Amino acid sequence: MREEDRSEEPQKIVALVDGSAYSASVCDHAAWLSGRTGAPVELIHMLGRREAPERPDLSGAIALGARTALLEERGRDHDRDRDSAGAAGNRAWQAGG
Repeated sequence: MREEDRSEEPQKIVALVDGSAYSASVCDHAAWLSGRTGAPVELIHMLGRREAPERPDLSGAIALGARTALLEERGRDHDRDRDSAGAAGNRAWQAGG
C-alpha cells in the first residue's frame, strides 16, 4: 500500500481488553496514544477460549480392543459362575446323599 493511500484511510486505535489485570494498562496506553494522535479508540472485549470438559462418547461405537476385552471378561465371569454353580451342586448332592 502506498503512503498517500494510507493517509486517506480513517485511523483508529483498537484496544483489546479481556478483564484481566492487563486491561487497565491497555486502556491507559490507548488513551495516551489517542491523546497524542487524535485517533479515536475502539475497545473490543475479548472472551478467552474456555476448555470444555471432554464429552463422553455416547455413539455406542466400541473402541479398538474393547470388544476383545469385553469377551474375555465375559468368559471369565462365565467360568466363575459355572465353577460356583458346580461347587454348590456338589455340596447339595453330598448333603442329600
